[in-house]
Amino acid sequence: MKKKIILVITLGIFFCITSCGKEDNQKSRKGLKSGITGVIVYQGTPVNWAFAYIYPTKNTGFREAFTEASEATKTNGKFTISALPGKYYLVARKRWNYAKVGPLRTGDFEIIYYNNPVEIKENQFVNAGEIELNEIREEADMIPEGAGISGKAFLPDKKSDDIFVYIYKNSDTDLMGPSYYITKQVKSDGSFKINLLPGKYYFSARKRKSGSKLGPLEKEDYNYVYSKNPVNVLNNAYFNLGEILLTKIDPIKFDAIKAGTFSNKTFSMGIKGLITDKKGNKIEGIYAFVYKDYQMIGKPLFRSSSTQKDGKYEIIINSPGIYYVGARNTYGGPLEPGDLVGTYNGTPDHLLKIKEGEIIENINIVIEEFQ
Repeated sequence: MKKKIILVITLGIFFCITSCGKEDNQKSRKGLKSGITGVIVYQGTPVNWAFAYIYPTKNTGFREAFTEASEATKTNGKFTISALPGKYYLVARKRWNYAKVGPLRTGDFEIIYYNNPVEIKENQFVNAGEIELNEIREEADMIPEGAGISGKAFLPDKKSDDIFVYIYKNSDTDLMGPSYYITKQVKSDGSFKINLLPGKYYFSARKRKSGSKLGPLEKEDYNYVYSKNPVNVLNNAYFNLGEILLTKIDPIKFDAIKAGTFSNKTFSMGIKGLITDKKGNKIEGIYAFVYKDYQMIGKPLFRSSSTQKDGKYEIIINSPGIYYVGARNTYGGPLEPGDLVGTYNGTPDHLLKIKEGEIIENINIVIEEFQ
């Protein structure tokens, strides 16, 4: 009987030490005056329902238990993580189901902070600035070896291991933005090998001053587009591009792209129009999209550049057919409350029939806030 009493008391003490310790630990963290703050964005736009996490090491690939995590971000994208002084690895994620934890899947968003590890000192909140999410896509390592594209990528004066190569399935976005099919970082000697299924692909390479994989190109960045795109990948063969040399962004071309006045293509078929709100005000910063499916879900076939102050947009289309047109202030990811969205309502079924060589004008779209 005495042994049972001692056992119960011992277990009770152990439970109190462990559970009370955790509770006290959580309370103490809330009162901490040290940690990390920042803003989680996608394509430069703050996102809500994203989470930031800190890990003690990178050896687990950031898939094991994290040290601390933020609360879900709101529409301003801001996060705060309270943590004890030390060095941590910062990661941000947004899942399709808005969950804080759980497996990641294609279509979710994640980024490993480029300036890891982050050192937190006593009574200090480190500002990580804007953290740009990447959409999780199928990577080349998931495709069986046997066929693809290979080569070596260099800068004019040196080797660089923060060059990324990008594979696209079409050229409707001028090989820019997050609509790539696969991206891969080159090795320290500039070499790369991307596994692909047989087919035609468009190749480009970029080196950003920030060292990041995604984000708008700036004047100090480097870019390369293969002059003989598309590349035809055959069975059981790697198309070797040889040595490719990235060149610095042309500042004049850069300004034209930023202003939405530059295009690599001749506008011979497509649509033009105006994007306004319900009051008729012209709206800046909106993308127009073209879909084959009336539900307008998933990746669009074609898109415009972001509208300027005049609210005008144009979309180049490379084949005739029946299309559905919509507009939105963000590109990629699910619609969120507060997003601006609209569809072309010029016909009862919202569709357009575009003939070979036809340019249809006055395809105007009225946008409103998504609730």
